[in-house]
Amino acid sequence: MAHAKISKILHKKRPRLIPLIDGAAIIAYRYNRPGCEDVPKEMVEITKLIRQDLYQNLAELRQIQQNVWRDYSIDLTLIRLIDILFWQDYSEQRNA
Repeated sequence: MAHAKISKILHKKRPRLIPLIDGAAIIAYRYNRPGCEDVPKEMVEITKLIRQDLYQNLAELRQIQQNVWRDYSIDLTLIRLIDILFWQDYSEQRNA
């Protein structure tokens, strides 16, 4: 999937800014939306949706981030935290 390859390249360059938009995230954000032939344009749109979700849930995400640091001494960026939550949600949906 071209989307995943593009996001992995961009994430390596700017890990604190660019989420890993992998198959799970793409499935979640494309659900009930028509496909797009313009992959870069679609990636920008998906990134905007992820950003919107991040800001709508910022207080909760920061609380999780602080708890992970306090309990496990793991410093996660909010972007990485969203990546992990996507995978957790995707895994739970597949196993349901």
